[in-house]
Amino acid sequence: MEKGYIQSVASVSEFQSIVNIMNSAGIESDNIYINQSFEDFVKTLDKGDRVVVFSLDFFTSISELISVTISLVDKNIEFESLSEPWYSISSDNILLLSGINELGARLRAKRTLVGLAKAKAAGKKLGRPVLKSSKKS
Repeated sequence: MEKGYIQSVASVSEFQSIVNIMNSAGIESDNIYINQSFEDFVKTLDKGDRVVVFSLDFFTSISELISVTISLVDKNIEFESLSEPWYSISSDNILLLSGINELGARLRAKRTLVGLAKAKAAGKKLGRPVLKSSKKS
């Protein structure tokens, strides 16, 4: 079954516009879930379902997006965003997505290490500051 998900909208006209776009993508109005947590929405899904969201911006991080996507694909559920057409995930391309996430983590760690080395070379003291004791001996 094809199901749509809308996190929240600013106005009634925006909502109707998104519903119309989802209808054009093959999602029936009765199968569009609105203003519920994505976790609760995922509980309504069955193996073989196709999930369509209007936008991915309800996710708080790329890691969260990838984690949710992997869990959906593990359940044989396809996941697609209408606002980000490049993000259409099925079991065929989940390995690529996992690799990109892992690469991103490695690049962030490398940038952190480079930044720490530059700060140390510039004479900055790294780590937590030492508290000065107010006791008098």
